[in-house]
Amino acid sequence: AVVPKTPVPFSFLFSFPWILPEEGSSDRRTMNAFIESQGIDASALPITMELGSVEAVKNVALQGGVVTILPSGVAQQDVKDGRLTHIQLEEGPIKRKYSLLTGCERGCKEAVADVQPES
Repeated sequence: AVVPKTPVPFSFLFSFPWILPEEGSSDRRTMNAFIESQGIDASALPITMELGSVEAVKNVALQGGVVTILPSGVAQQDVKDGRLTHIQLEEGPIKRKYSLLTGCERGCKEAVADVQPES
C-alpha cells in the first residue's frame, strides 16, 4: 500500500484490507469506539484477518499490504527502523484510555487512575 504523505480521512482507509486484534480485546474496543465516534458502522471495516495478540497482528502487518492499529509501544521500534509507518488522519490521532492498576495483596479495595496518553 502506498502511504499518503498528508493526513487522510478515516473513510479513505476502507479501501484497504485490515488486520485487527480479535473482537473483545481492548485494542479492538479502542478501534471500534474510534470508528463509531466518526459516525461509521464498525462492522463496515474490511477486516481480512483477526488475530489473538498484537504481536501476531504486527508480524502480519510487517509483511505489507494491510492496515492495522497497534499500541504505539508495540510498533515504536519498527516505525523507527522503517519497517512500519504511521498514517496520519484528518480526524486527529486515535486516543486510548488506560487504567493504572496495582495488585492488592494487602486488602486495598481499588487503586485506579485514568491516564490519557500523549500521541
